[in-house]
Amino acid sequence: RRDTKYADLYKSNVAKLKSVLNKVRQEPVAAAKSETLARLDGAIDAHARQFAVVVSQIQELGLDEKVGLQGKLRTAVHAVETKLKEANLDGLTVKMLMMRRHEKDFMLRGAEKYISRVAKRQAEFLEMLPAAPLSDSAKAEIIGLLDVYVTAFNAFAKLSVENGAAIKELSNIYKIVTPAVEELVAFGEQGAENALADMDATQRSMEILMMIGAAVSFAVFVVAGAVVAMSITRPMKAVTKATETLAEGDWNIQIPALENKDEIGAVARALQVFKENLIKTKDLEEAQRQEQVRQVERAQKLATITTTFDETVSEVLGVVSSASTELQATATSMRGTAETTTRQSSSVAAACEQTAANVHTVATATEELTAS
Repeated sequence: RRDTKYADLYKSNVAKLKSVLNKVRQEPVAAAKSETLARLDGAIDAHARQFAVVVSQIQELGLDEKVGLQGKLRTAVHAVETKLKEANLDGLTVKMLMMRRHEKDFMLRGAEKYISRVAKRQAEFLEMLPAAPLSDSAKAEIIGLLDVYVTAFNAFAKLSVENGAAIKELSNIYKIVTPAVEELVAFGEQGAENALADMDATQRSMEILMMIGAAVSFAVFVVAGAVVAMSITRPMKAVTKATETLAEGDWNIQIPALENKDEIGAVARALQVFKENLIKTKDLEEAQRQEQVRQVERAQKLATITTTFDETVSEVLGVVSSASTELQATATSMRGTAETTTRQSSSVAAACEQTAANVHTVATATEELTAS
């Protein structure tokens, strides 16, 4: 298609391919095909260099009819045809058109016979030119323009032939690439088959191992479960029995599993604390009961003492009351006598003073009895 974007795509794919080859070389299994990888790598480099030559040649030939040698041919032939048209030289124009036909045939078919035919038509053109009704200068100009055209065509033809050979060389180089790639693909497929076979064998072995492992795991699980269950149920039964015994009022029982580091040990230790608190509560209640008994006995003793005291005081108060009555009567009588004997006071003053002292003594005794 004469489009340089494909040349860029080619370079991009060569870079990707080289990267893949480098990754393949790093695989340990690729050491068995190191020679093939080296041959393939060299072929890829040679192909890339040859492709660059082909691209350069195509660009020199011209990517279209307006550039490169194609553009030069087009300009040159148009100049000759313009001169011939101006002079109305139909015979020479026919020869020129025949050269253009050979040019296009060569471009389409690439056959070298068209190169010689262009040269033959050029010779015929030059034989007819002297008879043309043109000035020598015009003839010389046409000869010069025709020479430019033929020279450009010969250069184009030569480069085209070289380009064809260069393109064939690309195919020759690729003939090295193809078997190398096929060899690597076959090696990879065989490796994949071997890997699949190994994987199947490994999978079967793993399945057997998994079955054995599952059986062993199940057995271990059962044994471990039994051991764990026994290690849990036995202490739990002992702790439960101890709890029931405590609930029945027997606080002298020893709490089991106190040294355990698991949850059962925590429960046992909590039960031990509960037991100790019960014992402390019992001791406290007993002490309180004894204290209440002592208080009751003391109250009874106080009540007895109080009753006896009340009776004694009542008796004493009765005696004191009788004595006071009698004393009052005596005092009244004495006061009357005193009045009667006032006139005789001087004689009985000593006796009155003595009586007053006695009265004072009795009054003091009465106050003491009352206080008692």
